[in-house]
Amino acid sequence: MEDKRRLYIELVFGSIGMLIVSLFIANAILPLDHSFSSPTLILGFALINSYIFFLEKRVGVSNKVIWTQSLILVFIFVYYIVSKS
Repeated sequence: MEDKRRLYIELVFGSIGMLIVSLFIANAILPLDHSFSSPTLILGFALINSYIFFLEKRVGVSNKVIWTQSLILVFIFVYYIVSKS
């Protein structure tokens, strides 16, 4: 039980860290007003997320937790990009 609890704590911290890094990158790139920067940023975020979720699945995190986390992260990220544009 303790091992599973630690796994979920690490999952939350990893998600927060990934979101913070992504928002700082978005903040640095979006003011450039290049049509290439936003799609590239979204693609990179999606690729990083898919790899991290693949690793979480291999560790044994349930699909429900992975999809919930994924939807929350994508919603926050897209909302941030849209509000900055």
